[in-house]
Amino acid sequence: MGCYYPRNAILFLDKSNNIFEYFEICFDCRGIETNKKLPLLDEYICNFMYEDLEKYFNELGIETKSRI
Repeated sequence: MGCYYPRNAILFLDKSNNIFEYFEICFDCRGIETNKKLPLLDEYICNFMYEDLEKYFNELGIETKSRI
């Protein structure tokens, strides 16, 4: 996966605010890790999604890449 140092994550919460799924994202190497409770999640992650998601995070002021 390259460097895989995830700096971002998306959490999915149930009605009781318990995390039932998550995925960590490393925008430097485009690596991703999930707890795989949603088995088809990985199929939907493709190149355009990384770009759109990174742009959205950046617009919110969330850093996505290493400054080193």
